[in-house]
Amino acid sequence: MTLYTIIPIERVFESPQEERNMGVEIMYNGVHLQIEPVAPGMGKVIRILDGSLNDYLRPELAPGCVLMYGQGAINYDRNNYFINNRSN
Repeated sequence: MTLYTIIPIERVFESPQEERNMGVEIMYNGVHLQIEPVAPGMGKVIRILDGSLNDYLRPELAPGCVLMYGQGAINYDRNNYFINNRSN
C-alpha cells in the first residue's frame, strides 16, 4: 500500500497512546501565545492564539522564535516602550 501525504512519517506512525506536548499558553505583552518551553523563562513560539492583526506581522512573535517570558523577563510593549516586569 502506498500512502501519499504531506504529514511527516513520524506523525503518521506514532501510536495514539503517545502523549504529545502541545506547549504552554502565555500572555506576552497583551498577546495570547502558545509556546514550547526550552529553558526556564524561555520559550519557542508555536503560534499566536489571540491578538490583533498587526501582532501576526511582528517578527519576534513568528513561529520558531525564542522569547523571554516570566517574572524576570525584560519586555517591550507594542510601541517599543520598555516595560519593567521585575518586582522591586
